Amino acid sequence: AALTAVALARGPVVESVRQRSAIISFRTTVPDRSFVILRNGSRIGAGTGVDHVVRLNRLTPGAHYEYTVETDSGVVAQGRFRAAPARAARFTFAVVGDFGSGTQDELAVASLIGSWHPDFVLTVGDNAYPLGAPELLDRDIFTPYAAVMRESAWFPALGNHDVAADGGKPELEAFHSLGNERWYRFTWGNAAVVVLDSDSSVAPSSPQLRFA
Repeated sequence: AALTAVALARGPVVESVRQRSAIISFRTTVPDRSFVILRNGSRIGAGTGVDHVVRLNRLTPGAHYEYTVETDSGVVAQGRFRAAPARAARFTFAVVGDFGSGTQDELAVASLIGSWHPDFVLTVGDNAYPLGAPELLDRDIFTPYAAVMRESAWFPALGNHDVAADGGKPELEAFHSLGNERWYRFTWGNAAVVVLDSDSSVAPSSPQLRFA
């Protein structure tokens, strides 16, 4: 029987990086068993099917990690990331919003950000135009920023264009680190980042206002 070649359709994306944990997600073109292998030899199963998620634990704060994405058919990607430092440390980050719709201008911005090799990237919404529909996410987000996502921790926020598609559900499902959280916080060294959602209520007694 002929074998079907396995390739990446999306990712890998380094998400929700903390001091001792991180998420790596990716999608393959056909179903296959997959793994993420760290340079120290750790081999973590990422499941079968086409959508794969690995949750890494027991990381060393501030340490740099190289990883390989492998399926039963062979190696399909390599990348690296840095665990969040626990103490004050020098780091580089990028902030980007109003991405565009997969144009050459968007690719130029993504290339510029990639040249900085940031430790993490924070988005401020409107990641996809004209809306965050499932069929537009690869064109608008995952393809232009593919090189950045495999080497820099990705912390997304949603904007009004993103939530125009089913209340933002497509992106909430695509980014495993978000879950159903429209607002969250994380720390990187001695810096604390707070993400709020201006499309959600901040009325008295609202969940977001209580969080803030």
